Amino acid sequence: MLIPASSLMDYSIIGIDDYVGRLQDLYMDDWQWIVRYLVVEATENLESVKYLISPFSLGKTDLQSKEITVALTLHKIKNSPVFQTDLPISRQYELALRRYYEWPDYWEQTSF
Repeated sequence: MLIPASSLMDYSIIGIDDYVGRLQDLYMDDWQWIVRYLVVEATENLESVKYLISPFSLGKTDLQSKEITVALTLHKIKNSPVFQTDLPISRQYELALRRYYEWPDYWEQTSF
């Protein structure tokens, strides 16, 4: 089923072990029109913190309860490389993020 991306905003992101935060945005590859990252906003010590999560980690999306599960623990997400919201995502940051989570490099994939 196709659903508009805008309808997913503010869905709860649920990790393997706990609630992570809310879906704030989707980062798209403007060349291939593919979602590269979910921007998840969490609150830590009364501060808003943003994390990037790859679609490789996505699990089930529950439209009724407005929840998206991810195959990551809260601890793993909170200890991921720091995301600078005021800067573009560099290849260096993507490499650090992908090494940390052990995600495949999408730029090495070919499409048929």
